[in-house]
Amino acid sequence: PAAVKKMVRRNKSIIDDSFVIMTKDKKFVRIKPIAITRNKAQCSVQTALRKKIRIELAKLFTQKDLDAIISEFLSRRLQPGIACALSKIFPVGIFEIRQLKVVDAERAKKMNIFRFVPEKTVAKPKEVKKPVKIEKKESKK
Repeated sequence: PAAVKKMVRRNKSIIDDSFVIMTKDKKFVRIKPIAITRNKAQCSVQTALRKKIRIELAKLFTQKDLDAIISEFLSRRLQPGIACALSKIFPVGIFEIRQLKVVDAERAKKMNIFRFVPEKTVAKPKEVKKPVKIEKKESKK
C-alpha cells in the first residue's frame, strides 16, 4: 500500500507478519502487524523482532476479550507498549497493526494459529560442590 511506502525509506528494514491468535473469549483473530526499524537490521535481528511481536501480541490477546482489544487498538493504546518492548532488541521507529480481522473457527484451524504458552520458571537443582583435595608432592634434592 501507498501508506507503507511512505513510511519506509532507505536503510530501514520492514518486518511484517501474519498469524492467527485466539482471544480470551475464544474468538480467532487474524493479525497483520508491521514494524519499521530506524536502521537496516540483519536477518537474525528481524527474526528476533518477529518472534517478539508474536509473543507480545499473544500475551495481550490471551488476557483480554475481543471488544477490549479493538477499543485499545482504535484508541492507539496497544501499539506503543509493543514498540517499546521491540526497541529493547533493536530500535523500532514505527509499529502498526495493518489488519485485525475476526476469523471463524473452521477457517482458523487451517491457518497458522499461534498459541502463547508462558514460560514456566523451573527452579534448577542446586549443585553440590565437592571439596577438592590438593596433595603436595615433595621435591627431591
